[in-house]
Amino acid sequence: MSLYGKKIIITRDRSQAMDFIRLLRQQGAVPLLLPTIQIIAEPNPVKALQAVDKLKSYDWLIFNSINAARYFLMLNGSKGIPASVKTATVGDKTADYLTARNIRVDIRPRQPGADGLLQAMENIELSGRRILIPASNLTLPILGRGLAKRGARVEVVTVYLSVQAKPDNLCPIKLMIGNGQIDAITFFSPSAVRFFCRILGETAVNQLRFAPTVLAAIGQSTARELTERIARPRVVAGTASVQAMIAALGEYFSQELIEGKESER
Repeated sequence: MSLYGKKIIITRDRSQAMDFIRLLRQQGAVPLLLPTIQIIAEPNPVKALQAVDKLKSYDWLIFNSINAARYFLMLNGSKGIPASVKTATVGDKTADYLTARNIRVDIRPRQPGADGLLQAMENIELSGRRILIPASNLTLPILGRGLAKRGARVEVVTVYLSVQAKPDNLCPIKLMIGNGQIDAITFFSPSAVRFFCRILGETAVNQLRFAPTVLAAIGQSTARELTERIARPRVVAGTASVQAMIAALGEYFSQELIEGKESER
């Protein structure tokens, strides 16, 4: 197993990290949970509720995460999605979440993230079309801007909040990072990267720039955020799932092992 013994930091919300931890342990890895982000419901979803009331007026409903789908459907209650409204997601996991609840998904891009969805919709006429995007308070404007440039009338409503977490194991993990004892750090969203940098502080982030620690990202938006704030990630998973992240990490460390053996010859 290429991940055997590897110490891997998980920066996801605690409630969403359990599957990742379980799968890493199955691969022999040593997962270390450092939640940098906490997901909570929008406490005053006035605009989102207004959008729910006029859902039939939209042409497209786009979900950029499972959290966006979950919290929007909670607000929507038992009303369902009108048949006239087409749906799209930025990743397979979000699409699976919707189909499991008998919600039709019209577009699921081959590549995860905003860029992948924009590419998947490039041959669709969007001029004048009304598009609703339920999202978090920290959602990047890449998708909305890309759709608006094509003439769409885009409305983004906040249905949940991504807030900075307060991990209780920060000191020992900072020490391990400083000593080069961490093999990889995984990030599933740009906001997780931003909160990670705030929580660790400038000194620890600078240490990472020159450390052997592998930075791993889900999707190009997260990869860009890592590149801007810390360093270019050596691992970028092509699908927005924990399985894809584990596969990408496994492939990287397998190749590293092969190259290490060849250099010894």
